Amino acid sequence: MTITTKLLQKHQNPLESASSRYRNQRSWLKSLNVTDISKQYSTPLYITNWTQLLDNLKIFSALLKGAENVYFPVKTSPCLATFRMLSRQGCGTDCASPREIQLARLAGIQSSQISYYSPSPDLQLAASLLQDGSSVIIDAPSKLADLETLLGNTPFLGKLMLRV
Repeated sequence: MTITTKLLQKHQNPLESASSRYRNQRSWLKSLNVTDISKQYSTPLYITNWTQLLDNLKIFSALLKGAENVYFPVKTSPCLATFRMLSRQGCGTDCASPREIQLARLAGIQSSQISYYSPSPDLQLAASLLQDGSSVIIDAPSKLADLETLLGNTPFLGKLMLRV
């Protein structure tokens, strides 16, 4: 039995209720008049179901033993209000660009709760993030060597991971 299977069995009830809430979310979305809302607030427009987001966070927090182990990918919904709320809950963010990192910081996400991975990383940014205590994921040995050269013998507080 795999770890994933054990986790799913252990948390089957929360996952089943999440499925039920997802069906309710679809009806919530149908109740919105998106045309009128976009006329009032213009576009692009991010509409977030806060109840659903917090319910999802609760489920993931239970699976991962705390909200601090949940990292929300910024690219899925780059909305400052969403990240401020997630920051207050203790969540981290998964960032892939300088803009996403800026958004996470504006929201109050602590450096230790920022994870940076990009297929084409900005190594200066990666070095800075490591020194600030963030996690950086590198997926090419050549980039790792370049980052090592850039950092020299400078110690850093963050976590450096190699994606294989």
